[in-house]
Amino acid sequence: MDWKEALLSLAYAILPILGAFLVQLIRYGITYLKNKIESVENEQALLLLLSALDEAETAAVNTVNAIQQQLVDDLKEAHEDGKLTEEEIEMIKERAYATFVSQLSQGSKQILVSSVDNFAEWAKTLIEAKLGAMKRGTEKQVSDLSNPL
Repeated sequence: MDWKEALLSLAYAILPILGAFLVQLIRYGITYLKNKIESVENEQALLLLLSALDEAETAAVNTVNAIQQQLVDDLKEAHEDGKLTEEEIEMIKERAYATFVSQLSQGSKQILVSSVDNFAEWAKTLIEAKLGAMKRGTEKQVSDLSNPL
């Protein structure tokens, strides 16, 4: 057996191993790319969700301000004691929810509906939280002005 035949025999012996190695390397590369694509898609989904939440927060603040100016003040003035009835409170909540939903873009609305178990309940809670924050903020401003220390 001369060196050419020995080299050829060695090549035939190594070829299946090299082929298996290349197949594994290709599989690894494909798996790596799939994972990379998933992470990019997850990052994009997260960015979309964060953007939708930011839009929802802005819409909730705008809703609370609009409803307060348009409806609550007028209704309170209509009553001697300045208190709203249960029916008026429910009507205000429904109007606030409708206003909130109308301010959201279709894309944000779809993202939030698919991300939150009960979108309507979540939105109503968000609006009430923003109303509470607004009231506390106003009360804190009055407290800060009346107590300079």
